[in-house]
Amino acid sequence: MSVVKIVKRVFHRLTEKEWNIGFILKSPEEILQSDKLDVHWMKHKYKDRWFADPFILSVTESEIVLLVEEKYHPINRGRISKLIVDRKTMCLKECVPVLELDTHLSFPAVLRVGKSVYIYPENSEALHLKLYRYHADRGTVTPECLLSHEPLTDAVITTSFGSPCLLATNLPEPNGSVLGVYGAEEWNGVYELKYKVDFPDNTARSAGKIFKVDDHFIRPAQDCNRSYGGGIVLQKVGFDNGKFTFQELKRFYPVSWRYPLGLHTLDVEENVAVVDGLGFRRPVVGYILRRLREIMRFLR
Repeated sequence: MSVVKIVKRVFHRLTEKEWNIGFILKSPEEILQSDKLDVHWMKHKYKDRWFADPFILSVTESEIVLLVEEKYHPINRGRISKLIVDRKTMCLKECVPVLELDTHLSFPAVLRVGKSVYIYPENSEALHLKLYRYHADRGTVTPECLLSHEPLTDAVITTSFGSPCLLATNLPEPNGSVLGVYGAEEWNGVYELKYKVDFPDNTARSAGKIFKVDDHFIRPAQDCNRSYGGGIVLQKVGFDNGKFTFQELKRFYPVSWRYPLGLHTLDVEENVAVVDGLGFRRPVVGYILRRLREIMRFLR
């Protein structure tokens, strides 16, 4: 092996990145009025995995239960896992896989229908989107039906505007400026493309479920202009003459020294919000080497 290849391999190992999740103990109204996100990052001891794409299942005075993408390094792909986090210490108490396939899974968006809970995690690698029913008593899921024959990315279903709608980007350009609006006769039916919405920049990809603040609906989206999941964009959702409109309200970017490289999911439930952040596995070494590389590029 050449010296150049050895140096590149060492550099890659020293600058490896990982995602983690964190909590914001504020109401949706307070988040919308904030200039930055005050995040309490989850503490855990795992070295063979990282966590991203969090969605809250339940919140009590002592615990926060959620579903996440768990990137488990031994299998080199994402799976969906349930986490139980101590609300006071933000320490991870339990991690249990609930859905693992031969293809990569992420973004386990939660849909509540009556007393039932469903998820429809991204599985664009398999070129389709499926619905699963989540059984809280067993911490397991069972497949329900097919939602789309297309390789949708970070899909979000909403029934707040009349007939069921699904908002998603699509392969091969999941991080671009075009959002697909899909419709179905029933919320658990097969969704077909109705029309597309063009954004002025790469902020089409969803970053979480639509939530309500006062009488307004808010859509979290990703800022993918400089990098995938570089920040979170909050958009006010309008619906007029059967079509969606989106008005940007504000953007949030990383402010944490530990996770300074990205934010790309925001989920809100019961005055608690959860986000994810991207950082170096070796924060100090990664930061120094990143700066050195930027200096070398500048000096060329």
